[in-house]
Amino acid sequence: MSHPIVIAIDLETTGLDVASDRVVEIGAIAFDGNGAELGRFERLLQPERPMGATAIAVSGIRDADLADAPLAAEVLPDFLGFLEGFPDAPLIAHNAAFDAGFLGMELARAGMAIPDRRVFDTLALARSALPDLRSHRLDLL
Repeated sequence: MSHPIVIAIDLETTGLDVASDRVVEIGAIAFDGNGAELGRFERLLQPERPMGATAIAVSGIRDADLADAPLAAEVLPDFLGFLEGFPDAPLIAHNAAFDAGFLGMELARAGMAIPDRRVFDTLALARSALPDLRSHRLDLL
């Protein structure tokens, strides 16, 4: 029996405003149903704007780390190609609306279509399954 494949994604950004902030890192790992890693995508992106202080504190990524990184329009085709390698795999992300919003905005800026994928939000799942926790932050889960 084959196990379903899922792709966990995480983005790092210059800040929290999808209209003015930019993606600085895309990370994704494809897993099978047993948790075995099937593929990995990790790339830094040049945001063409400085990192915010809070974003640096959260991600540890500094402007100097991004100085030689390619633009989103150069990285996104590779990321979409990675996703196409697992055509039926849904995406999972913690606070998925945040990542989806930023990814959608970067794709729109680059004139690229948003992939048609099911998306599962681990934050919503954790809040539903573990309602009595004080915090549902990923690092605490």
